[in-house]
Parts: sequence; structure tokens; C-alpha cells
Amino acid sequence: MSAGWAVRILFAAELLFVASTPCWAQPPSQPLAKQAQPALAQQQTPSTAVALAKESPVPAKAEETAAKNHGYKDKLIITRIDVTPAYGQAAEKPQPLAVGTVLLVREERIVDGELYLQTMGGVLRARDVLLFERAMEIFSVELEAAEAAKKPLGPYYYLRGIIFFKQGEFDRAADEFTQCLATLEKPSPLILNARAEARIEAGNLADAIQDCDEALAIAPKYAPAQASRGWALYEQKKYDAALVDLEKALAIDPVFSKAYLIRSWTHDALGKPELAKADLDKTLELDPLSAAARNSLAWLQAAIPTAKFYDPAAALRLARAACEWDAYRSYQFLDTLAVTQAATGDYAAAVATQTEALKIAPLRKQDELEARLALYQNKQPYKVGM
Repeated sequence: MSAGWAVRILFAAELLFVASTPCWAQPPSQPLAKQAQPALAQQQTPSTAVALAKESPVPAKAEETAAKNHGYKDKLIITRIDVTPAYGQAAEKPQPLAVGTVLLVREERIVDGELYLQTMGGVLRARDVLLFERAMEIFSVELEAAEAAKKPLGPYYYLRGIIFFKQGEFDRAADEFTQCLATLEKPSPLILNARAEARIEAGNLADAIQDCDEALAIAPKYAPAQASRGWALYEQKKYDAALVDLEKALAIDPVFSKAYLIRSWTHDALGKPELAKADLDKTLELDPLSAAARNSLAWLQAAIPTAKFYDPAAALRLARAACEWDAYRSYQFLDTLAVTQAATGDYAAAVATQTEALKIAPLRKQDELEARLALYQNKQPYKVGM
């Protein structure tokens, strides 16, 4: 892929950084509840979440032909701009995908001379994405070129931060978002929240909360920062305080799916699985493609035998779907998959999966995952409270 082509890739994002605080880096002017919602979120329900793992085919056209191998199939891609899929998941209006969305390609097709890529997020034009494995190299080269030409550097740092985040290198992601913030005349709540999320994943909770506080001081009605602060408090095991922030986030934006997701984790931690399940159902109603919600629902259905929604077979399907979305790169998703495999009696698979999870899990999670591995090696399932 030529450097010149990469320049064109970033041109649209670069234009957004001409202003002192780019328009995309500002929080929305109104809560999502007051904005038009995509038809996908209206039509799909939690009962169809598993079915969404099976991609809908590219609509037939007279000029459609199977594409020769262009190097995208079964690989991860990253959207280079905000993009609406050419075709969606059985929806009249496909769900828009934000810049930096990472997806796994299942099929390639040529339709009327255009190369399309089938993903769980819909069918995308190849020219709107980059191969994830090449993106960091391209953005790094273009960052140097932009710096030499005295062009805005913010979008490069932001996209590099997303790539590091998706690779599980959360400290490096936070560093890139810090560099991005340094290019702006005024702090951006969106970038502050991105850094907060990276810091939460890295276990740097105090600084994450500080980022959220700064974002909320700038934009008091910015629901993502309110929810992220709730997430950080959840990680600190301050569950009651977390619920307060999550309730505030949902009061600002009643259809902010991530707040329901994090609140489900909090209810689960407080020993309230029914409330956790209700929040996960709501998450999937609002965001049927949420891999994190599938993963969390799989955990609930496999790890709490006393719950009336206990269903290890369904949990296994959900866990596999979550892992496939992420190309089996998330230790959390692999950990859940192992729980579901053990719950269905496949202890050999659970041992193999948990071993892979341990290879990529951070040091602070090793003891917890090793304890579950020991259970599977002794042919015992994991149960909440064990």
C-alpha cells in the first residue's frame, strides 16, 4: 500500500483537526436518546444476538462476482473514517461505524466493480478501511510526514491510540491519547474519555477518574465520561458509588448501551444476577452487535447454576460469537469461553482456552485465571462464589 494512498486515507480525518478543538473530538450536542437511532437497534432483540454471529450475505447483483484473494478475508480491518456500511444486518438503515472500529472480515465480493468486505458490522467498501496489521505502520509513517510538513498531528495520535487499545497495549494507548490532547488548544472530553478507558484497562484507576472529572467539568452532560467514572469505581470495588455514576449517565442518555453494560457488571458483583441479566438484555436491545454484552451474558448463563436463566449451551454459543468478533484476541473473552466449555463438560477445551487466556492476560489477573485453570484441570466447572 503506497504512502500516497495512506495520505488520502487520512485526509478526511485531518480536516477535522484544523479547528482548535476538532468537531469529532467534541461530545455530542444532545444525548443519543434524542438523536435518530439506527434501524438495526430498533429491529434486533436479545434473542437474535447469537444469530448475528452469522453474517448476512452480500445482496445479489447481476455484476456480483466472488473476489480473488485481496488479503482481507479472515483478517482484522480498521475503519479509517466514520462509515455507514453499504449493506447492514437485515436492517433498512445499517448501523454507522465510528472511525477506528475493528472488525473481522468473513467474505470478499466484487459488486459492480467495487470490492466489498462482509463483516458482522455490515458490508463495507474496502477503500473505507485498512488492514489492521498494516495500520500502525501506515499511521506512523504518515505521522512523521505530517510533522515534517507542519500538518495537524491529532488524528494520527488518536488512531494509533485506538490500535494500541485494540492490541491490549493500554499504557501505550493512553500515551497516544495524551499526545493527541497536546495537539489541541482546549482539552477534548472525547479524547479525555478515550484516555480514561485506556487507563482503566491498564489498572490506572485514579488517573482514569481524574480524566473523567476533567471531561465532566468541560461537558457536564457527557454520558460516556460519567459511565467511565462508574466503570473505574466498579474496578475499585466501590460498587454503590459506581451505581450512582451509572444512574447519572443513564439519566443523561437513557439509550447509552455501555452504561447498562457496566451497570450489569456492578449488579453481578453485588450478588444481583437478575438485575444484571436485565441490564444485559437492555444492552443487546440497544446494541445487538455488542461482543462485550454477549461475553457478559455468557458468563452469567454459565457461572451461576442456581439462576433460572442458567443455560451453558446458549452461553457457549454467545462466548464463541464474542471471541470470533475479536478474532480470539481478548483474554476476558477467552476466560469466559473457558467457563462455558467447562460448564458444558468439555474440560480439555476449557484447559486449552484458559491456557491461551493466561498468555495474554495482564499480571494483575494471572492469579484469578490460574485458579480457574486449576478447576478445569481437575474436571470441575467454575461457579460464581467458588
